[in-house]
Amino acid sequence: MRCAGYLVVAALLAVLSGCAVRQLPPTTAISVPTGLSDDDILGAIAMALSDPAASPKARVTQGSWVLESNEPHLIRAGYRHQTRYLRVGIMYAASGVKLSILGSENLKQEEAGDAVPGKSKGRGPTIHKHAIVWFRNLERQITFNLSAAALEKSSQQLSALSPKKATTVGLPGQAAFAVANSELDPFLAAIALVSTNNSIGSAFRVTANGLFVTNEHVVAGATAVSLTLRTGEIVRATVIRTDKAGDIALLRTDSNGPFLKLRGEAVVAEDVWALGAPQGLSFSVSKGVVSAIRQEKGAGRSYIQTDAAVNPGSSGGPLIAIKDGRVLGMNTFGYRNSEGLNFAVSAGDLNKFVGSPQQ
Repeated sequence: MRCAGYLVVAALLAVLSGCAVRQLPPTTAISVPTGLSDDDILGAIAMALSDPAASPKARVTQGSWVLESNEPHLIRAGYRHQTRYLRVGIMYAASGVKLSILGSENLKQEEAGDAVPGKSKGRGPTIHKHAIVWFRNLERQITFNLSAAALEKSSQQLSALSPKKATTVGLPGQAAFAVANSELDPFLAAIALVSTNNSIGSAFRVTANGLFVTNEHVVAGATAVSLTLRTGEIVRATVIRTDKAGDIALLRTDSNGPFLKLRGEAVVAEDVWALGAPQGLSFSVSKGVVSAIRQEKGAGRSYIQTDAAVNPGSSGGPLIAIKDGRVLGMNTFGYRNSEGLNFAVSAGDLNKFVGSPQQ
């Protein structure tokens, strides 16, 4: 009971001092995709700290990020903004990247109340809450850059596999790769790879005047959204409406062109294609059947269950009926530990959300 009393008093003191209690110091580990060399990993880290065109091994600056040193498999970097300063250590190897906060200081003493309480003297640094935000943003950017580097290597390997006439496409900042033309071209022309500042996914055009749909979780929290089309053209997109519960988002672009028509009902056991960008590999196609039609109790929403392969990056792509080329749903999620257990938001729910006749 006495210990519990001490904890209550400590918590009250923290509240009265205007500080948020967090586990410190923040340290995080980022897994590295297979196949990346030390130079690839170093480049991904440097891009998070600098302009992508800068040399990874040079002293570089972006905003207030400064690369302070570049020892073998260790980078120390600093971030300065107004009166606050953060130093981080980044250890990298093929097995993973580890980020740690080395120190944080408030250069204006009267603002010390903004600090998050850290370890006592001799046991670790005091970390400011603003520094933690910078730290987490750096973590997200390095993770994204590592994924992009892995996709670039994969795309370079894929470019040699297509004997047919090909269209060149690719992610922003990546080497382009070849996608063979096929009977699916009319459908793929309406598909796009979605890239945001913190995720990738798929989308497809639902009106001739440039409206696309994707999953809400693909664009959630994004400050910038761009679409890479089949032609390789990159267009900006604006999120104009979302339904978080239904996991649907509507995007407006200046990209007019072919669109996919929605069909009201799906039929169990009919053949389907799932189109999208699994793991960021644009304009990929998998084949399966409609396994079942599921109703979400109390929500009035329905989902199409399919065994067509759906992977991270496929979210927001269309599930298309092979017999008539109509969209039955939008690929949304799958169960990781179960094979062939994937789900798509129904076309009926998409029709209600778009809210206007397809043109």
